[in-house]
Amino acid sequence: MIKKSREENKPLQGAVFGLYADSDIYTYDNQLLFSKDALIETSVSDANGQVQFVNDLPVGYYYVKEILAPTDFVLSDER
Repeated sequence: MIKKSREENKPLQGAVFGLYADSDIYTYDNQLLFSKDALIETSVSDANGQVQFVNDLPVGYYYVKEILAPTDFVLSDER
């Protein structure tokens, strides 16, 4: 994903995003790995506004949400 400013549509560095479980996530042998809405990983947007998550995750439903906006910007409530 890429974080951009709304007004200028330019990449933004320094936004912190969280990757969350959108439902309970289980391992192949049916052990609970992550509960719904559990924060799994965080990532910070780079100079190109890019955000990357690196965990090797099982098939499931996930969502990304901004946790901390860059300096002088407002936190987004979109997910």
